Amino acid sequence: MGEKNIKQSIEILENDLSTIRGVSTWAEECGYENPKNFYRHFIKRYQLPPKKAHLQIKMKRALHLLKEYPDKKCHFVAIEIGHSGQNSLNAFLNNQIRMSPRAYRSLNTHTRQQVYEEWKQKVDILKSRAKE
Repeated sequence: MGEKNIKQSIEILENDLSTIRGVSTWAEECGYENPKNFYRHFIKRYQLPPKKAHLQIKMKRALHLLKEYPDKKCHFVAIEIGHSGQNSLNAFLNNQIRMSPRAYRSLNTHTRQQVYEEWKQKVDILKSRAKE
């Protein structure tokens, strides 16, 4: 049962990122009654804890939205990745890339793209492991 849902877990998270706020909710969305079973299956498939994968997918989405939609308010970006608001988004980005959303948006295009590509590559690796 679980193996099939683990292969789809990345897609499930990407499609419902605004409401999946943690591993327990993600496990439920993938059909697991016990988050520990989800955790074990996830690590076996992706060689990465689900919490870290969740963070990587949220970062990729946040950076994409900030990069592609410069006029979009940070509050709405925060809501789209499952955060409560702008302060939460600021803390999240500061913790991961040591800069605020405003600072990220003010980077030159090349540097902004490089930061985004680093996170995109991490998510692409996860997606490739889903296909194995």
